[in-house]
Amino acid sequence: RTWEEMRNARQSREVSESEYQAIAPPVVKPQVNAKKSLITAMILAEQTYGELGDIRAGYITKNESSVVRDKLKSKFKSDTEFAATMIGATPFDQDSYSNQFASVIDSMSDTAVKHAYLNLQTMEVNGSLDEIWSGLELATRLSLIDQGVRSGGVGGYYTARSGTMVVDGGYDDTTASDVYAHEIAHAIDGPASIFSRSEEWNDAYAEEILEHASPAVIQHLLASDEDVPWRLSAYATSSPSEGFAEYHRLFVKDPEKAKSDFPKCWDFLEKRGLVK
Repeated sequence: RTWEEMRNARQSREVSESEYQAIAPPVVKPQVNAKKSLITAMILAEQTYGELGDIRAGYITKNESSVVRDKLKSKFKSDTEFAATMIGATPFDQDSYSNQFASVIDSMSDTAVKHAYLNLQTMEVNGSLDEIWSGLELATRLSLIDQGVRSGGVGGYYTARSGTMVVDGGYDDTTASDVYAHEIAHAIDGPASIFSRSEEWNDAYAEEILEHASPAVIQHLLASDEDVPWRLSAYATSSPSEGFAEYHRLFVKDPEKAKSDFPKCWDFLEKRGLVK
């Protein structure tokens, strides 16, 4: 039998495990960073055997956590240095980008930093908001257009498939940290959206961010020119994952407001070790 036939036969218990292993192709183990691989394995194990997304920071020591923080900061600086030069950013601008990114990282818990570290492969800066818009996948652009967002209205994006975070290099200091805090939240959430897809987050999101408005009402308000007093932001209502990212932006910028105005969202982050 071929290996595929043997695999099917094993699943239907027609052959024993030893018979299957005798013909199964060898497993090729890629060479990976041992430290990063260990952290990844621990996170995956917790996601598999524990509550989804309920990750604790105890897997790595405080010293190791500090190393991961420094690695993320250095990675942002090295990844964006060339691109920043190409768009005409001065050394002062580049330092400003790095300092704002570092301030966001320093506001995050060990667990949050660990997730971001695992899910961020590349970070880039673009020269303008138009460049950011053109870099978005077509489906994403169409979805944003449906929400009334156009070119110039997006300051960055995270592509889960490649682990790439792209941000604009033209923001001032205050706004830049807002963009970084939002986009890195998508990296914390990861390719599988392990936090924003959870039932507990969706419950908190529906109650405190959507305020139980129906999808039809939300869509109508997003597409209209009405001045709506959104509880968090208009973009936060577009999906649970964007709500998670927007809440993380507020959490970094104004933790007291994030806790007092959105207690259930805060409780969700705190239970999962995402509050420093």
